[in-house]
Amino acid sequence: MLMEHPGKTAIYRRLRPVPVAYTGNYGRVHPAGLTSQSAISLARASAATTRAGRTGESTRGAPVSVAAGGGNERLFTGARGSEGMSDDSGLSDHARGVVVTTICCLAGIAAGVVSAVYVGTDPASAASTTAVFVLGAFVIAQYPVFKAVGVGDFGVKDNLYIAFLTFTLWFISYTVLLTSGVELGV
Repeated sequence: MLMEHPGKTAIYRRLRPVPVAYTGNYGRVHPAGLTSQSAISLARASAATTRAGRTGESTRGAPVSVAAGGGNERLFTGARGSEGMSDDSGLSDHARGVVVTTICCLAGIAAGVVSAVYVGTDPASAASTTAVFVLGAFVIAQYPVFKAVGVGDFGVKDNLYIAFLTFTLWFISYTVLLTSGVELGV
């Protein structure tokens, strides 16, 4: 689009308009394929590298991550920040996340069933803290399973995710068993 402005027409005619496509919520697309979000991320990474260079710190070996969508860091990429493939297995990041989520869900459901069997499902046993110890044992017991499957090297965020997901499914399954009043005792 050529903009007309009185008195400055010559300047505006020399400038060529850059074609810009709109992509919905992601902002404008640069002709080089960068969205406005990824251009901002790239600029921030460049500024961080420049700041580190001015202070005399070495930027060599420091990972600079620029996400194309401007999203947050990904879960289950390993504590060392491996990209694409897991360090200790041939699993991609997606497959690694699916494996960890599946094991957490199954461990949470199993912890709920074991809590119902070991502690009981009557109203008096619902107040027992022994069920929480069963949950803790199942959270800890997952880590050797992760090592056996070939998924390991978790960061703090990953450990919190594992504990939260196991707790959530334990809580749901144990609550369903408590409210339904089934007898699972041995």
